[in-house]
Amino acid sequence: MKTVWVYFAKEAHGDEKSDLIVFETEELAQRWLAEKDPEGVVFEYPVEDEEAAHP
Repeated sequence: MKTVWVYFAKEAHGDEKSDLIVFETEELAQRWLAEKDPEGVVFEYPVEDEEAAHP
């Protein structure tokens, strides 16, 4: 099963707009977090494949 890593956060300035960023690998996600949001969190999420889409 393929998975992606997802980062979700509200804007820091009270704006109601949210950020959703999807990363292909955990390594990419962790590298981005280290630079942009060291206290942030990403979570692993499964990607549905063709078989799941057509039961």
